[in-house]
Amino acid sequence: MNISLSPKKILIMTCVFFTLFAISIVHPVNRTHRDYSSSTYGKLPRHIDRVWNFAIEDASKPFLEVRDHYLFHGRSPGLFKFIAEMTARLGAKSPIPLQFILIILVNLGIIAQFKWLSLLFKNSVFPVVGCLFLLGSHFLTYFGTTIHQHPYNFAFFNFCMFFIVKYAQTKNIKDYWLCWFCYLFLCQNYYMFWVSTFVMMVGILWLHGNKIISFKNLGLGLAPVLTIGFLVWNISYAHGGFDKGFPKLAKIYKARVLGIVEKDAVQKPLTKKDYIKYPLTVSSRVERYFYIPGIVFIFLGWILLRLKKANNSKLDYRVFRFLIPAGLSWYLLVYEHTVVHQVAGRYSYFLWMVFFGYFFFEIHTYILNSKKRYMPYFLKLCWPFVLIYGGYGFLYLNVGGLIKNLMRLFKIL
Repeated sequence: MNISLSPKKILIMTCVFFTLFAISIVHPVNRTHRDYSSSTYGKLPRHIDRVWNFAIEDASKPFLEVRDHYLFHGRSPGLFKFIAEMTARLGAKSPIPLQFILIILVNLGIIAQFKWLSLLFKNSVFPVVGCLFLLGSHFLTYFGTTIHQHPYNFAFFNFCMFFIVKYAQTKNIKDYWLCWFCYLFLCQNYYMFWVSTFVMMVGILWLHGNKIISFKNLGLGLAPVLTIGFLVWNISYAHGGFDKGFPKLAKIYKARVLGIVEKDAVQKPLTKKDYIKYPLTVSSRVERYFYIPGIVFIFLGWILLRLKKANNSKLDYRVFRFLIPAGLSWYLLVYEHTVVHQVAGRYSYFLWMVFFGYFFFEIHTYILNSKKRYMPYFLKLCWPFVLIYGGYGFLYLNVGGLIKNLMRLFKIL
């Protein structure tokens, strides 16, 4: 299935726009601007300055004196912190050199996303919608240049998807091992995408005839197991023994998963009210980055099913059997973090991205096949969604943000 606008041009546009925006925001006049300190933009300085300050502090000491190169807050996998430290040790006076490297990495992630969507769905609609999804939200623009875990997770998630789809379709063992190494690297940068990436990889293999319980899936599962093993050792080493280090892991597990926090903690323990309204909380977290409340996707899903039936669709909807649990995994496992942090909405981006692929594929097919006179009215009913998502997301926030960034830069120059 082809669409009139060249998919490759949209891919290039996505990479160019992201690069321009990213370059404009790395300058301190923009990075530290008060607009980007708000929760709307994920508190950008916090995701850069905090990591860089840790890196500078570690780099000021002899290498062997630092016991927690790899740990973030003394209990989380933070290879991104170690990379920032090495950047400082090599002479960087600011995070900007590392940010330029990450801009390249994220661009490669955008290309990998385009490729795996093309391979998996075998049409041009899904990769194009994937690009438009990135352009129409500030999911990527305001996080693609942080030196925190996000650029690594975004890029390596898409590398994993690209190589696992290639392996599933060609059975080339080299692609399996490339996927494994990408997953191992992803696991070294915080916990956010561990489960969702694994579920997606297992699901894609299952879609292509692989059994759920298999040596291939067990092999992929070794990546987080090895990571946890190294993490426990490093925590024990950094804190002077397992008995002193284990409470650090236990503390984060109790807080993030069970919602049990210490009395002197900044955040409050979760209450019954928090759990009752939790679906609305998740919905608002999704809206924070994609401008559509998560709960609205239930209504859009109903429309999608009607379109599927009307089109006698040939698309394989079995994808949703693993896509939905993968996309919602963070919210189903880590309640407290979702309640406390508004940035949690971005951890399910791939679910909404693929959902829109199905949605617009079916709309496009319906319009092409329909000879009914009421189609113009149908299109008129759709325009508010386009206006809200494209007009507000891309034009107002992203293009508008780029213009503001450039104006602040020109004042300095």
